[in-house]
Amino acid sequence: ELGYGKSAPGTANLSMSTNQLAERFGAVSMTLEMPFKDHDANRDAEFAWSPERCKGLAHACLETLAGMIDEI
Repeated sequence: ELGYGKSAPGTANLSMSTNQLAERFGAVSMTLEMPFKDHDANRDAEFAWSPERCKGLAHACLETLAGMIDEI
């Protein structure tokens, strides 16, 4: 319902980096799209994006991939 439609086998748009990486290396590839409203003019001191939050997101993504590695 949400997200991009799936391409038929052999018809992926290889100008998109995620598709190119998956095709070229047979690797899991994903795009993380985030609505980004945290900037200097609208900074949220409590919930602002930070290096620590970035690391937490990276860990969460890797944990998810590790949990499904045997299925892919």
